[in-house]
This record gives sequence, structure tokens and C-alpha cells, in this order.
Amino acid sequence: MSIDTPTRGAAGPFTRDALSVRSSYDELAAIRAMVLAHARERLDDTATEQLALAVHEAAANSIEHAHGGDAAKLLECEVETYADRVVVRVYDWGPPFQSGPADEPNLDGMAEGGFGLYIIGECVDEARRFRDERGRNCIALTKHAGGKK
Repeated sequence: MSIDTPTRGAAGPFTRDALSVRSSYDELAAIRAMVLAHARERLDDTATEQLALAVHEAAANSIEHAHGGDAAKLLECEVETYADRVVVRVYDWGPPFQSGPADEPNLDGMAEGGFGLYIIGECVDEARRFRDERGRNCIALTKHAGGKK
């Protein structure tokens, strides 16, 4: 469930929230609501919506590609707000990521998909993909207050 822990230390986040949901498209609204609530604390409206879109794409990719639409699996999301940025991490239990940068998609109108990583990269200031110590895939998305740093 959700936890909100104000820790106003210099290096630590101001707030931290976490959500664990079924790996289902029906849960994307709950993830979005949590991200919006926290992002609005630090980001302007445009940056908040960009971050929410990137998180939506990341979670949808996990649901489709990592979990194959299996709603019995869990999708986890964490949000941390700092004085100058918001960091969101989306975790899944799928096979390891294929490493490498996202290719720019073909925008000729013929493709029905394959835009997720490109959209994420355009919406956030930093996107890192890695496998954590618990064996989960993680995509960590950072959006700076005031634009790219």
C-alpha cells in the first residue's frame, strides 16, 4: 500500500510513497494518481504531465512485455520528491531487460507500437533501466524542477 514519509534531510527525499498493484491496465489510474499527487509538489503542470505520461508508458511496458498481461504478477511503483526533482521507479518481475538505448521510432504512420521507450526518453530528464538486488527490473525516471539539468 501507500506510505508517505516526510524526511526533510539534506540528502534524503522530502516525501516517499509506494504502491504495489496487480499487473493490469486497470491499475494504471492508481499509479497515475500517486505520481500526480507527488509531482505537483515540485514540478509545474507541463513537467508533471510529462512525468505521468512516462510512468504510464513504463508501467504499460511492464504489464505487456515483462508480465505478458498476467494480472497475478505484481507491479510496484515508488515516488520520491526532492527539492529539485521527482524520481519514480517502476519495478516488475519479468525477464531481464535488453540493454541499450531506445531507437528513434519510425514515424511514417505504419507502426502500431514500439514508441514507449522513445516517449519515456522525451518526457523525462533521465531514464535508467537496471535489474535490482531483488531480481526485479527497474526503470528509474527523473524529472527536474525547472527543466533538464
